[in-house]
Amino acid sequence: MSRLPRPLYAPAVFGLGLLAAGCHDRATPTAPARVAAATTIVERNDEFGAFYINDDDNKLAVVAGVTVPFATFCAEGGDLSEGRTQLVTPPAGGIKFQTFGAEVHVEVLQYDVSTVTDPCADLAGAQVVATGIAFARSNSSNFDGGGPGATANHFLVQGTVTLTGGGQARLQATAQVVSKPDGTFVVEMGQVRLTPL
Repeated sequence: MSRLPRPLYAPAVFGLGLLAAGCHDRATPTAPARVAAATTIVERNDEFGAFYINDDDNKLAVVAGVTVPFATFCAEGGDLSEGRTQLVTPPAGGIKFQTFGAEVHVEVLQYDVSTVTDPCADLAGAQVVATGIAFARSNSSNFDGGGPGATANHFLVQGTVTLTGGGQARLQATAQVVSKPDGTFVVEMGQVRLTPL
């Protein structure tokens, strides 16, 4: 089982534009704050909200949406893949986040830590086992924990990648994380699979 996959950027929180600002590591609020607003706020951009998924059983992680090697991104920054990102803040609070891209840069890494808690510290020196372009998307409700109800995050990456040892493989990576308002995890799973072609 993996820990919560995190966007690599923050809406000024999630994703890797969302990774560009630093990984999303927030303390879970004990009582969600309410945002008082008269209307729904919608923000959109043409960058993919980069994220990672780690699979502690297979010691594989996929970083989706960074156009330079992940180690370089951690050290120097870099651009994000093209895609679509939307942040919706309803009057009751709690950001709804969606990002997707049909041609997203991906890097599959093999790591040796027990679990990934800080992507740059834990993954930047990891062995690159595959790279390529894939379809990726993420949907989150109550992303920032600021609204009523549970926080639900769903991540998907799929496509054909080139193995660093030669040949190609089918990449299928999924993650789902659901937590209660008090931060208790109800569902927490992540899988990264490489199937040689």
